[in-house]
Amino acid sequence: MRKPSHNVLVRFIINRKRNALFVFLLLSLGMSAAAAAYSRLKDSNSKKIVSGSRSGATEVKRVRRNRMDQVLRTALDTFGNRLEHAGKERIIMFGNLTRNASAGAAIPVRIVAEFPHRVRIEELHNGQSKASGFDGHLMWGHNNTNDEFNSILLESLVFDSADHFFIGQSQGFPIRNLGTRFRLDDGTGAYAGPFYDIFQAVDQIDVGHSIKQQVKFYYFNSDTHLLERIRYETGQPGSETKVEVLFSGWHEVAGQQLPGVITRLENDHEVFTLTINSDSISAGLSDGTFSNPVAR
Repeated sequence: MRKPSHNVLVRFIINRKRNALFVFLLLSLGMSAAAAAYSRLKDSNSKKIVSGSRSGATEVKRVRRNRMDQVLRTALDTFGNRLEHAGKERIIMFGNLTRNASAGAAIPVRIVAEFPHRVRIEELHNGQSKASGFDGHLMWGHNNTNDEFNSILLESLVFDSADHFFIGQSQGFPIRNLGTRFRLDDGTGAYAGPFYDIFQAVDQIDVGHSIKQQVKFYYFNSDTHLLERIRYETGQPGSETKVEVLFSGWHEVAGQQLPGVITRLENDHEVFTLTINSDSISAGLSDGTFSNPVAR
């Protein structure tokens, strides 16, 4: 049978406006369904529940080194394998938290962090414990984290970390190698170090009620290959706040490297310093540690 010409088909559609509208709606619905399916597929690739696992914990897809720059592969080798292999998801830390240089005595704290993107902070105030946390989606505690300092602390511990950087690299966040062995001075005088391999990343910060993108600069020590500082700016244009997060006292626990001191500066003023006195690593658990106790 002879196929109808293109013009015949056009005239048919024009003469059948209602039919054309119906077809258009069907196509639109089909495209929407396809987009939704793609979104679900993308989400399932980034997050999955491991059925039958002992912990039953929700996990993001493991960090994959074959997608990494060679410099980052070396850094990951130094960092440890807990982001690539199961069994070392949870870190328990005991230490002291100083809110700022003039806030007085440090507060004893217990912090539980678990891959991916979960943290619980227990602060001891006058013999009583105050807990807050981030369950991977929402912050809770301290009046639902209306406390600005507590929100900054939680966000910084979760999203200003080597863990988050390597997870972002695996999930395809835009990351660019700016070069190796940078100096911190202007390069004109004598310099004894340290030298840094610097990466620029377009970070994605998801705290449940909002998702924001943040350009950050990650400084890996060129000799130790450990993350030592993160720099970025927050706030509105013209009134930006310069943020710097410093990591020092790196030490080995169960074959993994962990920082001993984490300090956050804003416009060169100390916001907090977290000093870790002891820490341990274990497998992840589904024990409600990161859930909001009020919502249970």
